[in-house]
This record gives sequence, C-alpha cells and structure tokens, in this order.
Amino acid sequence: MTAGSSPEMGTARARGLLGSAIGLAVALGPAPAAHADPGADRKAEAMFREGRGLIERGDVAGGCARLEASLRLVRRASTVLNLADCDERQRRLTSAIARWQQGIALLPASDVRVAVARERLAGVRRRIPRVTLRIDPEVPAAARVDLDGAPLARGEVEGDHPLDPGRHVIVVTAPGHVEVERAFTLEEGERRPISLEVGPFEPGAARPQDDPGPSRPGAGLRAAGWAVGGIGVAGLAVGLVTGALTLDKKHLVDDNCTPTCNDASREAATAGKALSTASTITFVGGAALAATGLVLVLVGGSKGKPTSTTWTGGPVPGGSFVLMRSTF
Repeated sequence: MTAGSSPEMGTARARGLLGSAIGLAVALGPAPAAHADPGADRKAEAMFREGRGLIERGDVAGGCARLEASLRLVRRASTVLNLADCDERQRRLTSAIARWQQGIALLPASDVRVAVARERLAGVRRRIPRVTLRIDPEVPAAARVDLDGAPLARGEVEGDHPLDPGRHVIVVTAPGHVEVERAFTLEEGERRPISLEVGPFEPGAARPQDDPGPSRPGAGLRAAGWAVGGIGVAGLAVGLVTGALTLDKKHLVDDNCTPTCNDASREAATAGKALSTASTITFVGGAALAATGLVLVLVGGSKGKPTSTTWTGGPVPGGSFVLMRSTF
C-alpha cells in the first residue's frame, strides 16, 4: 500500500480487481458443457451481467438478488465470488467467508482470481466478531441454549462462535426455571466472553433434580448402623436384666447357706451360674453391636470413610469390656 492510502482504499482496489477479473472470466470463459442447458446458461449469464450493473449503479440489494437467481440456474465460480462480495457489502460476514471458500474451491490454482479472493477472505476473517460462551456449573444438564433462534447442541455451546456484526440474542431455558434472554450487539472484530446462567426457580414449580450420578453408600450405612445399634442396645438391656437376676440369686444363696446350704440355695446357685453366663454373652454382644452401629452411623454421615474399624470384647472379673478402634 502506497503512502496516503487507507484500508478502505485497499478494499476498494481489491473489489475493483475482482470485478475486472470476474468480468473477463464471463466474457472469455469456456463454453457451456455439452450436458448443460444452453438456454439456462445464456439466461444465467444475462442475470449475472444485469446484477453486476445494478451493483455498480448503487442498487446492491437488487443486484445481489439477480446474482442469486443466476446461481440457481448455473453454478459458476464468478457468480459465487460476486455473491461473497455481496455478503461483505451487507455485513453478512459468516456467509461471506463460506462463499469466498466455495469460490476459491471452484477455481483452478493458476486462476488470477484465486490470489484476490484469498486476500479478501483473510480480510473478512479479521473483521468477523466472535462470542465465547461458557456454561455456569449451576446450569442443569436439561437446560437448552438458543442462539439467534437456533438451538445449540449441549456439546457445541462452549467455545468461540463467529457471528455477524449487529444484534444477537441468547436464550437459556431449563425445567422449573424462569427463562433468561440476553441481547447483545457486536462490532466488527470484537471478542466478547459470555457466561450462561439459568434464571431463578419459577414460583410454585417443582424443582427438578439433576442426575445424582452413582448413589452414595452413606444412606445405606446410616440405616444399617441404626438397625445394628438398636439390636446392640437391646442386647445391653438383656445383659443388665440378667445381671440383676444373677445378683438376686447370689443374695438368695447367701441367705440359705448359714451355716449349711439347703436345697433352695443350691437351686439358686445353679440358676445364678446360667444367668451370669447369659448376662456376660448378651452384654458383650450388645455392646459390640452398639459400637458397630455407632461407627456405621458416623461413617455414613461423614464425607470421608474409615479405612479400618476393629473392636474386641470379653468378660473380665466382675463384668465385661468392649474396645473399638477406627482409623479415618
């Protein structure tokens, strides 16, 4: 670019070169293929020339419409490239990129128009704005995201989205939530990040549950803990009752063995031994079950889990003992 020139002048120069190249291609292009309809080909060329003329006289919308009609009859690289220029003029940059690429693909690599079209394509890519979408972690999996009225697949939401300059609308909907609509305007070359969130819960709406994933064992452990602990407490109660009965039998033996033991004392001694054994077994077992139940309840209600839990117990002179040890 020479001194005193501007980007606008460069773009205008590129458009002029492209127009000249396309005009030359139409005038000196190859004859229609043998299988083509000669009538359709002549009509498409007439529409192409008419469209170019309207654009040169300032009627861009009318001229581009004639080019579209020409393309529907016969697909030529010249028409596709001119329609890419139309899209640029009307700020439809995403469509312009696609058409520049299509036009280049239709041309042989040696064609003089390829270099000009590639230059124009690079210019559009620099101008196109982009929005970067990110999904808030609180957005449920059932949420839907619409961009300019078109739904986005869940896996396609996050990332960069090239858009045309101008106004755009994003709508986020989720079951049980108020719909969130966000409008924004992009300028050429702008880069804008947007975080997507759901609205508040609708009044009176049932709150849907997200997929909880694999169920945690905590609830089952707590339930088992309460059940085992309940049996243990019952065992402790039986042990205490039988222990009290053992003491009662001992008193009976003492009262009937002065100085010699009678039949009543001997029967009380026999019954006392059986009750003492039952008391020891039920008390030790009940204490062990109660301790195990307590561990299960605590583990089920905590975020972590014990790596090991051991308990021991047994009779001792005058009673029994239970020892529990848990490593977290």
